[in-house]
Amino acid sequence: MRKYSKEFKEEALKLSDEIGVKKTSEQLGIQYYTISCRRRNHKKELLKPVHR
Repeated sequence: MRKYSKEFKEEALKLSDEIGVKKTSEQLGIQYYTISCRRRNHKKELLKPVHR
């Protein structure tokens, strides 16, 4: 299993927002499922309530 840096993951998410998951996966050589799963998890993190 390949490990990606935090910066690479963030850039892949930004790129997928711009050009779509399919094109991003083709351009970066990453499985479609990997990017779509990361996007889903990222959105879940953004929606979590912040406890103060």
